[in-house]
Amino acid sequence: MFGEMALISKAPRTATVVADCDCELLELKRAALEDQANRLASVTAALKEFTHSRFLANLTATSAVSNRFRRRYAPRSSKNFRISPIDPGDELIVEVTKVRDCI
Repeated sequence: MFGEMALISKAPRTATVVADCDCELLELKRAALEDQANRLASVTAALKEFTHSRFLANLTATSAVSNRFRRRYAPRSSKNFRISPIDPGDELIVEVTKVRDCI
């Protein structure tokens, strides 16, 4: 399987794929996927789960933070991530400029 993240995210594909031997290619057009997702809630849910899992797998495989964990712990730690919908203009991080005195 290749091109799935571009299919779902509508981002340009960034990989080149070359066949090593004779093979058959099964192609799924975006319009067909969107049609099924619009008609079946289960397809939409499966796509969201797939995208979330694939993103976290890529993150834990390439992140400098997760690279510090042993490989066997990184997959378990990725299950702690949650999706948080964000709208344009939402503040994600607010700088703290005043520090309270600690007693």
